[in-house]
Amino acid sequence: MSRPYLRLVTFVVLVPSWMALIDGTVVNVGLNTIAGNLGVSIDEASWISSIYVLAAIFVMPLTGWLATNLGRKRAFLYAVALFTAASLFCALSGTLAFCWSHLRRQFVKIEREASPAPAPVAREALERIAQLYAVEKVLRGRSDAERRAGRQAHARPLAAALKQWFEAKLGHLAQKSETAKALRYALRHWDGLTLYLDDGRIEMDTNAVERAMRPIKLNAKNALFAGCDEGAENWALLASLIETCKLNGVSAEYWLADVLAKLVNGWPAARLDELLPWASTYTMHAQDPRLAA
Repeated sequence: MSRPYLRLVTFVVLVPSWMALIDGTVVNVGLNTIAGNLGVSIDEASWISSIYVLAAIFVMPLTGWLATNLGRKRAFLYAVALFTAASLFCALSGTLAFCWSHLRRQFVKIEREASPAPAPVAREALERIAQLYAVEKVLRGRSDAERRAGRQAHARPLAAALKQWFEAKLGHLAQKSETAKALRYALRHWDGLTLYLDDGRIEMDTNAVERAMRPIKLNAKNALFAGCDEGAENWALLASLIETCKLNGVSAEYWLADVLAKLVNGWPAARLDELLPWASTYTMHAQDPRLAA
C-alpha cells in the first residue's frame, strides 16, 4: 500500500469513522457485529451500521488509484468528495439508531445545573430511562432473538409510557427551557431511540465504543511527541488497528505478529482481506486465553 494511500485512508476514512462512532447519534448493530464486520451487517429491516464505515467501503478501493495517478493533493480532494457522496448515500438509504445515553446526559445536565433547586421533570425522566436500562441489564449477554423478545415484552411498554409522558410534560413547560429542548429532542428522534426494541443486535447506546476510544484520548499528550507529521499519521493508523482488534476480541499483539510474518513471507495481495482483524482466521480463536484481547 503506497504512502499517499495510507494517508488518505487515515484522514478520509479512519478518523471520520471513529468520529461517527463517538458522535453519540449513530449506534452500530450490536458490538459483536461491529467487531465482526466493521459495522456492515445490514439486513432488510435496518441499515444501522456506521455511515462513515459504509462509505469507506465504497471509497477505499478508489483512493489508491487516485493517489497513484493524480498526485497526493488532487487525490485527497477527490477522495473527500467521493467519501462525502458515499456518506450521504448511506445516510439516505438507512435508519439511524439514536443513543439513549446521549439523551440521558441532557437530563443529567439539567438536574445538575438546577441544584440545589429541584428539577422534577428531569429527575422523573432519568428514573424512567433507568427502568429501560434495568431491562437491558437483565438481557445482556443473551442471544439476539432473546434480547428482542425480552425488549418487546418488558421495555416496549415502558418506552410507550415514556413517550406519552414526554408529550404530556412538553405542553406544560416553557418552550425555550432546556427541559423542553430535551423533550423535543427525544420526541423528534423517537423512532431512532426505539429502533433497538425491534432488533436484538442493536445496543441502547454507544458507551462501549466510547470506552474503546478513551485510551486514545488519554494518550493524546504522548502523541505530541510523535516526532513528525508522518510519525503521527502512522500512530493514528496503528491506534485504529489496535482498537479494531479489541472490538473483535482479538489480541492486537498476536494479530500484528501474525500479519507481519505473513506479509514478509509473500502473502498474496489478492487475499489481503483474510488478514483483517475481523477475519474468521482470528475471531475463531478469540476465546483462547492466550490470544484474548
